[in-house]
Amino acid sequence: MNKIFSISSLILIATVLLSACNTSTQNKTKQQTQDTNKEVLLVKYHADWCGSCKALTPLLTDLNQRLENKKSKYIELDFTDENSITQAKATASKLGLEHFLTEKQKTGYVAIIDAGSKKELGRLTKTQSVDEMYKEVNRHL
Repeated sequence: MNKIFSISSLILIATVLLSACNTSTQNKTKQQTQDTNKEVLLVKYHADWCGSCKALTPLLTDLNQRLENKKSKYIELDFTDENSITQAKATASKLGLEHFLTEKQKTGYVAIIDAGSKKELGRLTKTQSVDEMYKEVNRHL
């Protein structure tokens, strides 16, 4: 009788442990799936008179080609003049990014923003190569 009880106890413990292990694996897989489904917005703060903006343009052209099949969306907010600033504010508002706009908006960089949470994850600048930019964006996807 003790042997039957011991074997039953071992089977019960093994079942509980396997169940816990499967749940943990499922949770990890679910988290990994959520992480790989992340979409980022690449928001360029631009002005025609900005030297850094001009230097970024060819780099971003190459980067956007590399990111063609990735979950990323390129947006340019232009702060060149009053008309473009009005349009930039409307675009930012439409996308839920108005909290990134300020009275003295700086230009010449690209913000990497989580499309879901609208939090800034990083920045791209003219000092980075296209390869470095690509790695930085992929780090957040």
